[in-house]
Amino acid sequence: MVALQEVDCGMERSGRADQAARIGELTGLHVVHGPTLVQGEERFGVAIATRDVATVDFELLPRVAEHRRHGVLLARMRDRTVAATHLSSRASARVHEIESLAALMARVEGPLVLAGDLNCSRAGLGALSALGLRGGPARPSWPSYLPVRRLDHVLAGPGLRVERTRVVPSLASDHLCVVAHVGWEAGDYDSGST
Repeated sequence: MVALQEVDCGMERSGRADQAARIGELTGLHVVHGPTLVQGEERFGVAIATRDVATVDFELLPRVAEHRRHGVLLARMRDRTVAATHLSSRASARVHEIESLAALMARVEGPLVLAGDLNCSRAGLGALSALGLRGGPARPSWPSYLPVRRLDHVLAGPGLRVERTRVVPSLASDHLCVVAHVGWEAGDYDSGST
């Protein structure tokens, strides 16, 4: 499973490419896009790519003042739910987004993995940590050319644990890719990575 942020579909800045569809073509994965910004035919948002076809819901998080709206894509697979999000880089908006996101995650039944650019360190996760969502070993992921801050997280809810993480260099973003191996608390390991 891959959680993607800042995915363009039909945006002028990326040559009107449908990046979600193209990722699906190149990988053979099922890709679902959740637009947080829609302007005519242009869409921008988050996406989830997975081998399994999942039941997918997309929820916009409440807008905070003049800040751009963010959202969360929820993919329900056979034995877990995976959520992908990208939160505001502005702390004043992000704290409200985290509270809204935590309320949404609290309604998810069964094992849960939340992945995305949360734009804060582990200390800023507040309500998400209070729900029992935990990450693995910290790996700085931003900026990509000299990573010094961990802004990107893979968090596992009760019943799961993040066994290990690593970052992968990439020129595709100002963030490094975060790879996490998520296991069942009972010791049965998930065959996929987030």
